Amino acid sequence: MNIFSQYLGLNLKIRANKNTIQLFKKYNLESLFTFIFGFDGDTKNTFDETYKFIQSNHIDPHVPQILTPYPGTEIYNEFIHVITTKCKRKNR
Repeated sequence: MNIFSQYLGLNLKIRANKNTIQLFKKYNLESLFTFIFGFDGDTKNTFDETYKFIQSNHIDPHVPQILTPYPGTEIYNEFIHVITTKCKRKNR
């Protein structure tokens, strides 16, 4: 399970995403695909892998987004915990 799936409580699979894209195209349904970057598991390769996925599935339009941890969400609470823990370590 990827980190995005973990925070949303979903079990997202790349294969399922590809199948959904094919169905949208088959029935000429308009769509807008959003890709979120900035999760802990993201690396420099994440951008290249995402670009290849977009190209190989002919995804258009698409919108890249930067992860924004909004107050009240689990990921926001995790960010606050990490930041305060690091600050406490530096101030020792």
